[in-house]
Amino acid sequence: MASQTDFHQNLFQLYEHYVGEPDSSKDVYGYWLFIVGYIIGAAGVATFVIGYAGDGNSYTLIRLSGVTAATGLAFCLLGIVLMLPVRRRGIQASFVGLLISLAGVGFFGWAYPYNWRQLGTDYSVEVISVYTLGIGVIAGVTALVPVLTGQKGMFVEEEGKTEDPPILTGDAMESAQFAVFRDENGDWKWHVLHLEALAQSNESAVTRPDATEGIERVKSQISSAGLMELTTSAFRLYEDRDGTWQWTLARDDGSIVGSCAGEFDQRDGAEESVSFLKDRGPDADVIEIEGAAFTYEERRDQWYWQLVDDERAPLASSETGHSTQERAEDAAQTFAERFDQARVLDVEHVGVELCEQADGWTWRFVDADDEIVANSTDEFDSRRDAEKAAEALLPALESASVTVAGEPTYELYESGEEWRYRLVDDSEHVVARGPEGTPEHDGSAEWADQFAENAREADIVEIEDAEYEVYPAAGASAGGSAASTPDDDLPATV
Repeated sequence: MASQTDFHQNLFQLYEHYVGEPDSSKDVYGYWLFIVGYIIGAAGVATFVIGYAGDGNSYTLIRLSGVTAATGLAFCLLGIVLMLPVRRRGIQASFVGLLISLAGVGFFGWAYPYNWRQLGTDYSVEVISVYTLGIGVIAGVTALVPVLTGQKGMFVEEEGKTEDPPILTGDAMESAQFAVFRDENGDWKWHVLHLEALAQSNESAVTRPDATEGIERVKSQISSAGLMELTTSAFRLYEDRDGTWQWTLARDDGSIVGSCAGEFDQRDGAEESVSFLKDRGPDADVIEIEGAAFTYEERRDQWYWQLVDDERAPLASSETGHSTQERAEDAAQTFAERFDQARVLDVEHVGVELCEQADGWTWRFVDADDEIVANSTDEFDSRRDAEKAAEALLPALESASVTVAGEPTYELYESGEEWRYRLVDDSEHVVARGPEGTPEHDGSAEWADQFAENAREADIVEIEDAEYEVYPAAGASAGGSAASTPDDDLPATV
């Protein structure tokens, strides 16, 4: 249904953009039907011209192009009929002509070529007669009948002879407009009318023909509408254009006191809602909100609480539902008690929030817009432990190194009381680690720099079983050797 409505609106919008404002919906449909017929007919002619020059089967080509071109011509003429000021009976007669012409097209597709002229039984005259009859009905209803009979109003609308225009157009709820009319002698006169709106539509229409159709529906219902006299107040049940039912409560002066909060698929649902309000409304408690108040509602078998101000604007609401209203009330009471003692955080740039989870406490960094910048990866047993971890991390944020994910980089990290380095590739996998740690940060950074300088030009040695390797060791004496060190080990493999 939605796609059909969108297609209908697109047709009207394209027509208004390229042609102008339509007077009725049949103008739009007639225009696009003419375009479609033109394309089909042109395709048939092009198929015949292009294919006839080739070596294809001429019989098949003539039959295909003839059927296509004849169908396009019929649609073109029907589109022209719809764009003319034709009455309903004329449109119905034109559709009959379209069916006759399409029957002639099908007759031709069956008869050609084996029952055409010299081949087989000759049905050429019958085919041409049926198709010509259909085309003649389409064109003759609107063009020839008014000329031959002189009765224009039989199939074609008479324009400009009505005493009053059916629908006046204006730009405001209250304005003036010129109107022309015929006097008793049949001459034309004009008046300036002061227009004051007595009623207006509840919904807007996309196009002018849609608004006109709404007017026609109202005009057809006014004659049968009943008169209801309101002495105090009354409920009004009505069905909207979507087929759903709603109700409103009106005073005796017609002003609306209240309306239903939702929509009902059936009339019985709206009536039950009105009955519930009439039964419970007189005895319902009146809550006067001074500042703010909690409200409770049930959604999908779960109860939720909401904090609203005196204008019923939501201030806070529960994130999770509760099985009963009593539990929702307890949760709202807990929120009120904690809210009264809660600290107000004025975050200028970045702030730290401590959050209590099901298994412990965590911390997170938030910016001035309350957007989460970072979350803790670990959970802590107590609030104090989470606070200590956040306080220990804050001083190191300014001097913390920035690594770009997706690029190889060296990382310096603290392990126990030592500093170490490691090489991480673009997929966040550790490629190499420092074999030893250093007590100072600068020492580990120096190791990383030396590794980066020498790793690219280092020789690749393939060791099958075992080999001796001689290498310089930092802190070794000039006359000493690696073999004289009792605690020396083989070099660590990276």
